[in-house]
Amino acid sequence: MESCLANGRAIVAQAKTQVFEDIFRFFTEQLANGVIHPGDRLLSERELAQALDVSRPSLREAMRALALLGLIDIRPGQGTYVRNPDATVLREFFSVMLVLQPNMYQSALVTREAIECQAIRIACRAARPQDIQRLRDALDRITETAPDPEKGADADFAFHRTLVEASHDEVMLFVYDALQPLLRRDHAVRRQAIKDRPEVQNVMPLAHKLVLDALIAGDEEAADAELRRHIQIPQGYEELVENGERQSSRVRAPG
Repeated sequence: MESCLANGRAIVAQAKTQVFEDIFRFFTEQLANGVIHPGDRLLSERELAQALDVSRPSLREAMRALALLGLIDIRPGQGTYVRNPDATVLREFFSVMLVLQPNMYQSALVTREAIECQAIRIACRAARPQDIQRLRDALDRITETAPDPEKGADADFAFHRTLVEASHDEVMLFVYDALQPLLRRDHAVRRQAIKDRPEVQNVMPLAHKLVLDALIAGDEEAADAELRRHIQIPQGYEELVENGERQSSRVRAPG
């Protein structure tokens, strides 16, 4: 069995990996399975190509991609080393791939609802005082920017991202951030849709406050329900305005 690690530790290579996708998949699987580790030095390009039974140009292309993703470090004259993966680089790569996929927008919105609703349930138990304060600050920002579509969209996204952060679930936040370009687009579309409807703009803070109140109360069912209702606001603007008129005294952010 051939080894593709300079220290002789064996890696079982997939037979006849001939194309870039197969080489890339092979290395990422080895990293995920813990067969190779950060700090390991790989064999030379020639030796690695022989061990994997692939052409050197194909291997070189895959190695460049792995380096761009921060998975390996190619040091001229020293060799190629496995790096500690940079989650930021990987998330940005994932984000670009999602944006470039056709028909991904609607799927991203479904994923958004799933992540946020699960996050708020966890946050009902896991949120810390500083998380609540950050959400209150974000709610104040939503109130301040209600008439401005661009600033309002940014404030809206910030509130919802802070909500996911309050769950302290790193995986959910990683995926949520990868979806960020698509989610920001959704918030911008929503705000543009109500730019000429001041009666809706005026009650937008209420929808967020009801979500925050339920979270602070630790009521998972109510928090989930309020959040889903809010996310589906485009299908029920009139109901939102009606609720706002009935509960206008509750719009002010909690002190």
